[in-house]
Amino acid sequence: YWSSGTLDFASGNAAALAHAQTYAFIVLSLSQLFHALNMRSMTHSVFKVGIFKNMWLIGAIIIGITLQIAVVGIPFLEKAFGTVMPDLRGLLLVAGLSIAPLVIHEIAKLFISMCRAITKREGKKAGV
Repeated sequence: YWSSGTLDFASGNAAALAHAQTYAFIVLSLSQLFHALNMRSMTHSVFKVGIFKNMWLIGAIIIGITLQIAVVGIPFLEKAFGTVMPDLRGLLLVAGLSIAPLVIHEIAKLFISMCRAITKREGKKAGV
């Protein structure tokens, strides 16, 4: 199902289509779990707020990841959900894509805080 470094599902390959659908399912599920860490503060980094400060959220993320693994790794759940277990390459791909919203939002927070600091400094220089 991998063709020249990409997932080849456009050619009608049923196995490749099942993998693509599974990858999309995993990325959509996990990205929301990781993004929840970011949404605790719109201005402060998740690392400044503290990743493990809200243990209920951490517990929910662990349960969500466990359920996701079950859906793609337990045979009768694979059949019920129409999923397949990704190989190592697929796992790395979905891990990177799932963490992307967290990284992008962290970069946006950094950019916003830098802009605010510049604006504040400019305001002090102007005597505002």
